[in-house]
Amino acid sequence: MMAVPQAQSAGLVGQLGILDTSGTNPATGQPWQVGDQYRLVFISSTFVDPNNPAANDIAYWNTGVQNIANNAGLGVDVSGNAVTWNIIGSTSAVDARDNTSTNPSIFGTGHAIIAMDGSTVIENNFNDLWNGAAPQNIAFFDEHGVHKDDSTAVNWPLTGTNWNGTAHGSLFLKDTSAGGAIRQGWAFTTSPGWIDAQNTGASWSSSSAWSVYGMSEPLTVLPEPSTGLLIGLGGLLALLRRRR
Repeated sequence: MMAVPQAQSAGLVGQLGILDTSGTNPATGQPWQVGDQYRLVFISSTFVDPNNPAANDIAYWNTGVQNIANNAGLGVDVSGNAVTWNIIGSTSAVDARDNTSTNPSIFGTGHAIIAMDGSTVIENNFNDLWNGAAPQNIAFFDEHGVHKDDSTAVNWPLTGTNWNGTAHGSLFLKDTSAGGAIRQGWAFTTSPGWIDAQNTGASWSSSSAWSVYGMSEPLTVLPEPSTGLLIGLGGLLALLRRRR
């Protein structure tokens, strides 16, 4: 059972059913509207193994994040459509901002990034996410909407990423050239360290498995199915009236 609030509105529903759309869109300060878009971000409560032979490939990490999301019931939306989740992380070949389709130079300003409590805005848009400034809020909820514990380094997400969303020059998600050192974020800080904590002191080991950031594809506030049906019927009746 997810710990995040369920949608309460009689007319709207978050695409994953976890936003309280009876209230205010925290990114705009206005009531939620049909068509409002957002991304969700979690810090995984389970781990992805960086020692896997496939870990040089970003697809390995995206699959790991997708499996974590699926196991938490986040793999489909309220209409039963699949929802894609990717890691906020970089390999030597792929930057985090491109892997998550949040690169402002390619994907535009974008939309709000929201934590898994459904109401905490981490950043308002893609520009803010990768401008190097401190995030508005801390992304310390896991995929179940539960607060993470910052007392151990394994809960600091592995990123391989600089503050601007590009891959680190040598410390990627899977890297052995730098003596096994790692590049982590520290999700418990409102600073660029959320993605780039410059933690190179820890090293890979055969038993290491690290938490990661997961980001959803763009999600949209939708009319509830019954509301959408009523709108459709209303439109049909209006058309029939006009034809008389």
